[in-house]
Amino acid sequence: TQSTWGKTNRKNLNHMDKKSLNKLSLLAAGGAAVCFIVYLWKRATKKRSRIRNGVIEMIGDTPMVYIKSLSELTGCKIYGKCEFLNPGGSIKDRTALSLIEEGMKLNILKNKGDMVTEGTSGSTGISLTLIANYLGFKSKIFVQDDVAPEKIDTLSILGAEVVKTRPVSIIDEGHYCKRAEREAREKNGYYANQFENLGNYRSHYNKLAREIWEDLDGKVDIFVASAGTGGSIAGVSRFLKEKNQKIKVVLADPPGSSLHNRINLSLIHISEPTRLLSISYAVFCLKKKKDNTMISVSYT
Repeated sequence: TQSTWGKTNRKNLNHMDKKSLNKLSLLAAGGAAVCFIVYLWKRATKKRSRIRNGVIEMIGDTPMVYIKSLSELTGCKIYGKCEFLNPGGSIKDRTALSLIEEGMKLNILKNKGDMVTEGTSGSTGISLTLIANYLGFKSKIFVQDDVAPEKIDTLSILGAEVVKTRPVSIIDEGHYCKRAEREAREKNGYYANQFENLGNYRSHYNKLAREIWEDLDGKVDIFVASAGTGGSIAGVSRFLKEKNQKIKVVLADPPGSSLHNRINLSLIHISEPTRLLSISYAVFCLKKKKDNTMISVSYT
C-alpha cells in the first residue's frame, strides 16, 4: 500500500509545472525570512532587566516627560528631563560619579577609607557622599553656614563629615572650596573640585546629552537650563551643537545673576562667593572663535 501511495504522489509531482514549484520555493523562502525578521525584532525589543546592581547603575536614564500644560500654552512641544529621579535626588549624581571616577583614574582614590573632599551648597555633596559610601570611600564636605538645614541633615545622615564655614569672597583662604582643597592636600585626600574638574563637563557631554538626543529622536530646537558650576549646560550644549548648529541654547538665571555679566559682558565681580570658578571653561566649551551667539542668558 505504501509503495502504491508513493508511486502515485511521485507521478503527481512529475505532472506539476515548473511555475508551481517556483511559487512553492518562493513561499518557503518568504516564510523563513519572516520568521527570521520576527526573531530579530523580538530580540531587539526584549525587555531589559529592571534590576539595578547598586546605586551607580541607578544613575542616569531618567524619563523624558512631555509637559502638556506648557506645550498647549505656548504652541510648542516642551519636554522635561526628570533628573530628580536619580538616587541622590538631582542631576548632581551624574557629576559626582564622574568626579569620583576621575579620582580613581588618577589613582588617588584606590583604597577603602580614602577621603573625598568638596566645597558645595549641598546637592553635589549629597551625591558625592552617596557614591563614596557605595565604593567604600569617606567624604568630608565643606558648606557655607547659610546652607539649608535639610541639606546639612541629609549629609550627616548619609555619613559625611560636614564642616560649616562663613560666607566669604572666593579669593579668601577661608572660602569653603579653598578649605576643601587644602584639606585634601594636607590629608592625602581627593578634592573633587566640581567647579574646575572637566569630569563634570564630560559626564553631561557623554551621557546626559546623548540621552536627550535619543529620547527626542534628534528633534531638538531649543535647550534651556539653569547653571551652577556650568558643567551640565556646557556638556549638553556642545553635544547638541555638534549634532545641529541651529539648536539654540538658553541659560535661564534669576535677576542679579553673576553669570549674565560674566557671559555677556565678560565681567567677574570678585566679591561673588560662589559659582564663578568654572564659568570660564563652560563658556570656552560653548563658544567658537567666530560665533559668540551659541549661548544666551535669560532672566526668569
